[in-house]
Amino acid sequence: MTTEEDSIEQAAVARRERLKALREAQELLSKPDDGTVESEEQNDDAAETDEEMNLNMKFRNYLPHDKQLQEGKLAPPVLPKFEDPVATTNLPSKTTEVV
Repeated sequence: MTTEEDSIEQAAVARRERLKALREAQELLSKPDDGTVESEEQNDDAAETDEEMNLNMKFRNYLPHDKQLQEGKLAPPVLPKFEDPVATTNLPSKTTEVV
């Protein structure tokens, strides 16, 4: 039983280390490359411009009431004309002769 408990503990420790490494990597990626520290005002301005830029929504099945959002309405998809392959083949006529 102790070997099972040890293997579980080792797996938990390994998982914690992987998660910690992933968090550190994510923090490194989210930091600016030039190393400058932005002020809170710049962060607020950047957040507002990001929100304005993220309003690029596309509506397929919904027509919003807002005039600005109606511009995001997509045209319905154009489907190719369906041609039934069975209907286009010439089937022999089913005539029965009565004798």
